[in-house]
Amino acid sequence: MRLESHGIPLHRLQSLLNPNDKQDVILVYSLLKEVWSLPPPPAGSSPSFARAREALNVYGQFAHHLMMPYVCVDLDLDEQLIHLSVAAHMALFLYRDCLACWNKIST
Repeated sequence: MRLESHGIPLHRLQSLLNPNDKQDVILVYSLLKEVWSLPPPPAGSSPSFARAREALNVYGQFAHHLMMPYVCVDLDLDEQLIHLSVAAHMALFLYRDCLACWNKIST
């Protein structure tokens, strides 16, 4: 498991990934915080591990920038707009990148 390799205890992962209450906002926030806190893949990692970790890093940064304006009450308007702008640019990049991959596979 990719999160377990970062030192997150197995019992914590099980509680984050198998919620009884599917609408538990604090649990979802905790899981996303673990994802956006992941460091880059360690040197010498297998290529598949490195790709998976890099994908989690990108998704974690997207989730971080998308959520911060809504959960951090200390941000001023400028900081909120910066977070939302980064999230919007990342969403556009991810969409275009995914579309390019799909077109490459389709041809």
